[in-house]
Amino acid sequence: LGEHGEYHEESVEVSLHGVDLKEVMKFLDEIEKGTYLIMITELSVNPRRSDPNKIDLTMVVSSFHKLSDKELREKAKKGKKGKKKEKK
Repeated sequence: LGEHGEYHEESVEVSLHGVDLKEVMKFLDEIEKGTYLIMITELSVNPRRSDPNKIDLTMVVSSFHKLSDKELREKAKKGKKGKKKEKK
């Protein structure tokens, strides 16, 4: 992520069953307004037939952090080594 790949992504899949739709909306709103770089990168919502106000939800929550200069240099070195191996 980023123009030069300067961000690292960590993701986790979260499944919630029988949750209140209003609470989910509040949770998603808090993520959007938060101070950390966190995004919902995938979202699947299925309504409960037995209760229209409850849903089953599966989402992938991703956090991002900017790589340090040292980490960027190491990443660049690994990329160059990978390209050399491909040429052989």
